[in-house]
Amino acid sequence: MKVDKETALQHLEEIIKIEEQSFTDPWSLDMFDDLISSSFYVNQFMFFNESNEVIAYLFMTIIEYEAEIYNVAVSPDYRNEGLGSKILDEAIDFAMKSKVSEIYLEVRESNIPAIMLYTKKGFGIVGKRKNYYESPKEDAFLMKLTMEIR
Repeated sequence: MKVDKETALQHLEEIIKIEEQSFTDPWSLDMFDDLISSSFYVNQFMFFNESNEVIAYLFMTIIEYEAEIYNVAVSPDYRNEGLGSKILDEAIDFAMKSKVSEIYLEVRESNIPAIMLYTKKGFGIVGKRKNYYESPKEDAFLMKLTMEIR
């Protein structure tokens, strides 16, 4: 579900825990804090368990008719339950309602499960960013979903 900035800031420690369990080059607490607190139109989507702990998150900005997904992760304890697909669907639906015509994201070249999910949702590879990631150094695919504005 889409959450407000206050809710996202309240759950930063949980987000960082998932981030560190999910990525070899995780975002820092300051990076998330800066993103959430920025003047950009940042949208936070989160799923919670019964104890009101974050189990999945997605951060996306929308500027005019373009959106960028910055970060998506699912807690290791809740993977393979379709949460990544569901949270991506929510973000795409929200973008469509916001009259977005294109959504962009970067993904590690070796992250085949994520690439398969994004491709299934209609994203295509439109470019490559050399040495985009650290730890280990790796290229990123730039992916784009083009949507019809209704």
